[in-house]
Amino acid sequence: MCSIKKNYSSIILFFILLILTLGRFVIQMKILPVTYVGGGVDEHVFVNQAINILKGKWFGDYNSITLVKNPMYSFFYVFVNKVGLSYPIALIGFYIVSILIFILAIFPIIKNKYYLSFTYVFLLYSPVMLDKKFGFRLYRDALLSPLVLLVIASLIGLYLYRNKCQPILYMWGILSGISFFIFSYLREDAIWLKPFFFGALLITCLFILFEKKSFSERIIRMIACLIPFLILYSFTSLLSQKNKEVYGVAVVNDHTETYFRNVITDLIAIDDGTNQEYVWVHEDALRQAFEVSPTLKKLEEQFDSFYIDNSTLTTKVDSEGQAEIFSGKIVWLMRLAVERAGLGYKPYVIVDGKQVRGAVATNNFYKKVHKELSVAFEDGSLKKRTKGIAISSSAPAKTSADIINNVIPKVLYSTKQTVFYENYFINEDIRAVNGDSSKVREIEMLINSPLNYPVSSEQSIYNRPITKMIPRVNFIINLYRGTVWTLIVTSLIGMLYFIFCLFNRNFQEHFFGISIINLGLIASYFILLIGVSWAYSWVSGDTMNRLYFYTSGAVPVLQIFYVINCYGFVKLLTATISKYKVKK
Repeated sequence: MCSIKKNYSSIILFFILLILTLGRFVIQMKILPVTYVGGGVDEHVFVNQAINILKGKWFGDYNSITLVKNPMYSFFYVFVNKVGLSYPIALIGFYIVSILIFILAIFPIIKNKYYLSFTYVFLLYSPVMLDKKFGFRLYRDALLSPLVLLVIASLIGLYLYRNKCQPILYMWGILSGISFFIFSYLREDAIWLKPFFFGALLITCLFILFEKKSFSERIIRMIACLIPFLILYSFTSLLSQKNKEVYGVAVVNDHTETYFRNVITDLIAIDDGTNQEYVWVHEDALRQAFEVSPTLKKLEEQFDSFYIDNSTLTTKVDSEGQAEIFSGKIVWLMRLAVERAGLGYKPYVIVDGKQVRGAVATNNFYKKVHKELSVAFEDGSLKKRTKGIAISSSAPAKTSADIINNVIPKVLYSTKQTVFYENYFINEDIRAVNGDSSKVREIEMLINSPLNYPVSSEQSIYNRPITKMIPRVNFIINLYRGTVWTLIVTSLIGMLYFIFCLFNRNFQEHFFGISIINLGLIASYFILLIGVSWAYSWVSGDTMNRLYFYTSGAVPVLQIFYVINCYGFVKLLTATISKYKVKK
């Protein structure tokens, strides 16, 4: 009789989860993906890359945007097109697979089917995947939450399954390598999850090393921890080699991996006596660089056009005496200047009467500039900034005053945003599309899914309304907001319970593993928030939404923390109730 009831409850639970899963698919299908096809670099570059790949042209002819963004989202477009799936189904399908892998990863420490079912639903309807900018916008950040979840899940799985049979252990190793490789080349700021990646592999390797197994068995199992490294570096090398073959430079990204980055670092390092809180490179610093670098001086005419009165490329900041190139915009204007001057970012460039591949000529141009600026720093022609703390060579250093007055407040702001799901919602603006109708049609063909068209176009009469879905989605998001304090309190109690058990039970392996995972999650969460707050310390007012946009990867990290530690609270509660019943 008990067995029948148990099977009956499992069947009911399965159908409940099935209905909720279908409901999530309905939401994803009802709200059409939105594209801002007039967005240039930040939007259409991935479409261009994907279409060129499908035409057999790799990323297309070399120009200023060909290698400026990491290409994994473009490959996702190609996958969707080749498999024949519609983009919404592919996206939510990938997210569900990531959730299921996470549940499988934590199964050795959480076996309760009802709690695992709660975990599935809790992650399935996550506000970040229901938000206007992530779950429904055709942009690379749509893959961020699924990939963060998948990377962390695969590394947890590698650790928790380290004593299982070798094929299972190797499968977790392969999945860790593939998922982290894809994550690494989705965005340019993937460094925030590297400590978790390398730390998890090191800890897993050390645990295997001290297991009571034969030497050969331990070596075979430790190789599983090397697989992710091999996959990451071998796949990176393959991508770089392909770009060398096509464009002449062995890099994945010419924004962060060529001499371009060195030049930006040099310009930021010039000490012209100004504060870099809102302006990374002042005009005075740039003029000094022109004087000591004959190669860079070739761009002077282009930059003169940027600094003209009433230019849209400069901004008047209250603390500055004149209009300046605001924040890190110098990065993009440098590329624009080189392209306009005809010195790079073209399929081919004539150098000393010879035709040179554009990527090679561009990199050589920046190499000469970097060499000239380096000499100027060494001989004292340029003064180098020495004050402050830098966490990235491609962004200004921060003084203690900057950190206290600007960075820390933004870390606190971002913490509040991610914890309480502030700014996560949808509205009618999600139907807004700008740009050319032909570009919209091009994307429809690429992703096998209909799209809304610009309201000024003839096709806009067929645009699909989403009025009924808006309150439903926002209601779900509000439910999450309403349970935040409950999750915070219960997860913190659960974490303290695990720590107590760790010390009370002589560092038992089970509790030690959970504590290590918690430490990694907390560290990753704040590394991301500090990094974003550091890089975007200049934002204020309307631009504060950049913090919400760039810290979205912290949400799945936080939710994993909730899942693991709320289970600790459940264990504590059930243990307390059982103890009370025994006494009674």
